[in-house]
Amino acid sequence: MRLARLARAAPLLVRTAATAATADPAAALKAGDALRSRRRRFTEDDVAAYAGVSGDRNPVHLDDVFARGAGGFQRGRVVHGMLVASLFPALIASHFPVAVYASQSLKFAAPVYVGDEVVAQVQALQIKAAGASNSNICLAASSSPPSASRTVRRLSPLTARPWLFCPRCS
Repeated sequence: MRLARLARAAPLLVRTAATAATADPAAALKAGDALRSRRRRFTEDDVAAYAGVSGDRNPVHLDDVFARGAGGFQRGRVVHGMLVASLFPALIASHFPVAVYASQSLKFAAPVYVGDEVVAQVQALQIKAAGASNSNICLAASSSPPSASRTVRRLSPLTARPWLFCPRCS
């Protein structure tokens, strides 16, 4: 009997805890604000592990000779683009713990080589209220160091540029 009462109350407790924990973190965020950045140096082990998990064994990621020759990458092996892009959902989740990463569009302006340190940055582009305790937030994300001079809304030049949009923002 007591277990049945707890089972019936569980959804309410979860909703209440989620609402308390996420009392609209966007309330203090304004368009143009930057979230904290995240740094990561990609190692040979990172690339090998990602190749194993993803099945992407393209030799430009795993073979220096191939990457320099046929691949045309003077500095050698290139980090998988999606591995670099994985910094962005982690960064967003650190600011909005229960956010839903709705979609992205990527443009890789320059390669990231094994051993490079990347700094991921996220900036709020648009914030729309979507009810009493929710907001839809459109974000632009960038990483550096770049070898291109393109920018997005005052962000640093980009190596990888996902645009993150909530479904109702556009």
